[in-house]
This record gives sequence, C-alpha cells and structure tokens, in this order.
Amino acid sequence: MYFRKILLLIIFLLTASPAFCAKAGGVEYHDYLFDYSNLDAGPIAAEAESLLEQALVETDKNVKNDLLHRAMKNYYILLKITPDDVNVLNKRALIYDLQDKNLLARSYFSRSLNIAKDNPETNFLVGDYFYKRRDFKRALKYYSAAYQNGYNNYDINFKLAVVYEKLGDLCNAKRFYQEAYSLDGTQNFLIEKIENIPEENEEYHGTIRS
Repeated sequence: MYFRKILLLIIFLLTASPAFCAKAGGVEYHDYLFDYSNLDAGPIAAEAESLLEQALVETDKNVKNDLLHRAMKNYYILLKITPDDVNVLNKRALIYDLQDKNLLARSYFSRSLNIAKDNPETNFLVGDYFYKRRDFKRALKYYSAAYQNGYNNYDINFKLAVVYEKLGDLCNAKRFYQEAYSLDGTQNFLIEKIENIPEENEEYHGTIRS
C-alpha cells in the first residue's frame, strides 16, 4: 500500500509538471511555473518552420491538420520565449487562418499590427486573410500597405491586380498584371489578360482568375 501511494504521487507530479507538459505537447496548460527563457529558440523555430512549410503544400487533410497542430505547439513555446515576436504572432495567426479559426486568426494579426503596424509581412498576410474571404476592399488596404513598405513579388502584384479588377479599377489592375508578368514571365495567361484590359475604365467583360 505504501509503495502504491508513492507511485501515485510520482505519477501526479509528472503529469502536473510544466516541463512534462511542454515536452508532451500539452503546452497550453500548467506552464505558468516553467521558465521558457532557458530554452534554445533556434531548433524550436526551425522545426516549426519546417512543419508549417510541409503543411502548406500537403494535400491530405488529416496529415495537413497534424502538421499544423505540431507547428502550433512549437510557435506557442516560441511566443513564451519572446512574447512580442511579430514573426511568431504572424505564424500563429496564419495557422489559425488555415484552420478557419477566424476570431483567433484576427486576434493574433491584431496583436502583430499593434506592435508593428507597417510590417510588410503582417500586412500581406492580413490582406491574404481578407482576399481568401472575398473581402476585396479590406484586402486592398492591407496589400497596399505591404506593397508600400517594400513587399514586392509576383504573388502580391497578381493579387493586387485581381483586387483592383474586382473593384472595377482597370487602370491599376492592368498596371499590376503587367508588373506581375515582369516578375514571372512564365505566367503566359497574363499576356491575354493585359491585352484585353482597356487603357481607360470603360466597359469590360474580362474573366477574372482568383
């Protein structure tokens, strides 16, 4: 009986231990006494990035969800190490976005913007959040902020072109389609798109790829 009590006590201490929870993945609970500053953020961040990159290209829903869940646990720990790390906040928001947890995604995007409202990566990701939900006016606001602060690649130029076309601003749509094509000349469908958009904002019946 005595040894049984000792065994039960050991099991209780292990399952209640903050360190055990962090390693086992239950990092959302019982970690208030754990000193995260002792952890090396480098390997944790590398693993988190790798898991997220795999999840972004994974087509199997169950595998994708597992990768996102594992990445989120690492980003949780990273945020405990550096609570105001904009990149980590963005990645948590992105994962919540991918999981369609809208309130949580917007909450973390908001925290990130409150720390650095002009951060181009944050603004692009927030623009993407609204773009995927077909809220093109708000997508334009954040894409424009990202672009003005130096975020410039094929993806944002193409999406800015689509947004402007959706909103009926054909001059800017054509401009950004041209810029997108200059950044990736393999996208041959853009040639027809550019040629079909008139110079002025006159009646237009082109098709929009989104």
